[in-house]
Amino acid sequence: MKAAIFTGAGLGDGLIMMLAAKAFQDEGYEVVIFNDYLETLFEWCDRFLIKKRPAVVDYAATFHNYDTIIIHHENSERAEKLAQYARKHATTYVFYNNYQKTKHPPLTSNDFALNNDKPMLQTLADALSKIFNKPITKDIGLRLPKREKHFPKRIVV
Repeated sequence: MKAAIFTGAGLGDGLIMMLAAKAFQDEGYEVVIFNDYLETLFEWCDRFLIKKRPAVVDYAATFHNYDTIIIHHENSERAEKLAQYARKHATTYVFYNNYQKTKHPPLTSNDFALNNDKPMLQTLADALSKIFNKPITKDIGLRLPKREKHFPKRIVV
């Protein structure tokens, strides 16, 4: 089984959606994350294959081999066009940042309006728990890279 995770545009969006990538990978999926900035952290998240987000005209060529497509819908035209494509071709889960009934299509059983009253990572974990019918931790799978030289007095924030 292959899953594509299409994140929002920013690095933070990619980091948050790594929770979905880890959850699907833990369920046996081969996962590819599509984000334009995560590859800068490749040493920290080497358990995932990371690719740049494709242009809309390349959606069919990019996503045709995936069984499942997970979309972080950040209210962009790109995310909406991918949702329209994906719903016709694969099992699709859409996570809306700011779902509005007047702006977005009706939610399906595979769509989730993330609660703005809680941290996004928590609401995503809650949604993934519903998908997999089990608790999902907030571990996004980042690991300190293995290095021969260590710097004991340095702090990573």
